[in-house]
Amino acid sequence: MVWKAWNFVQNLWNGSREYFLLVEEWNGAYEVTRAYRNLKKKEITICEGYAVKDLDGVKRPAKKTDYIVFSFGSEKATTTENIVTLKRPKPSETITESEMDQFVHKGFWDFLNRYRAMAAKKMKTSDSDLIMAYVQVRDVSIGNHKMYNPVGFEGKELNLKIRGTFVPRETLPSLERFKDWGRIFVFESASVLGDFLPESGSFSVQIGENSTSVFKVHGNEKAFETSYNWGTGAFTNGVAAELGIDETLAGVIIRLYFENKVSVKVKKWLDGRVNESVRELADLLEPLKKKTKISRPKIYFSGRIKNFPGAAVRVDEELERKEYVIKKKKAALGFEPLIEQNVLALLIFEYDLPKFEYLNRLLRRRVKWLIPNF
Repeated sequence: MVWKAWNFVQNLWNGSREYFLLVEEWNGAYEVTRAYRNLKKKEITICEGYAVKDLDGVKRPAKKTDYIVFSFGSEKATTTENIVTLKRPKPSETITESEMDQFVHKGFWDFLNRYRAMAAKKMKTSDSDLIMAYVQVRDVSIGNHKMYNPVGFEGKELNLKIRGTFVPRETLPSLERFKDWGRIFVFESASVLGDFLPESGSFSVQIGENSTSVFKVHGNEKAFETSYNWGTGAFTNGVAAELGIDETLAGVIIRLYFENKVSVKVKKWLDGRVNESVRELADLLEPLKKKTKISRPKIYFSGRIKNFPGAAVRVDEELERKEYVIKKKKAALGFEPLIEQNVLALLIFEYDLPKFEYLNRLLRRRVKWLIPNF
């Protein structure tokens, strides 16, 4: 009750501010970012950042939180997006509310059946143990005509763009403690930059310490493509072995290198080691380019690694073009926009879609047995 009263007062005071708690899985641990955005003023403010070993270490913010966003590795979450096309038996008749309800139900099942086998195999679980931690209608059209609510219109086919995140049922208990903190959203980390790839026929490469995930954006589809047992740990292990130091200290050196905080001599020495390791990943990606049906696929990466043979996704530059201002509080002075592209993408994502609220209300009612009570 005290929390609700405090949140009500803050809503009156802060107006258009939306508060975030972002929890990103990286290298077997979690990076936590507190931030808020004001879309009307085009401001993003980073308040605090810290790392924890597990989700129990995440601190509840003192201020109210609108969005609790989890970004999990590809072993724990599978986010996909695609358009489901549904043929109408009587195209000359207008769509009724009852027919729309049936379309949403059928569209969801088509989406579910298209991706759940892949998601289960990827996350090494069974179909029956999958739940939808997030699902949303994000666009709708009749033929080529986009609209907010198709009820009352006629046409041959209905197109629903659906985005959803599958997680194993065993993930739920770890999220339970957060359900009273704010609205929960769950995404696969490899998918986060998908909306910012500049063109269809692209792959987003998400590099971790021990593995690399590749996310495909082609046509209407956004989905996991593959993964490799390669990560930035290759840098750390090599530096540790060559200098005769432990991996923790080697990791510190590598991080300072990526942040351009090492001497010219050390930088030159590390450039050769890092470039050699990066070439190993480039060699892994070559077969992907050849086997895909995409003509001239483009490779993009997240910005956590440099010298990669591809293009960087620059959410920060997109925000700058749109005249957004990124501010940092004292507890977040170490935040580097160039490095934290995923954080910026999560902070600019359109979570609420009022124009499609009617359709999403139908969807939630239809799939409530498969989604957690967040």
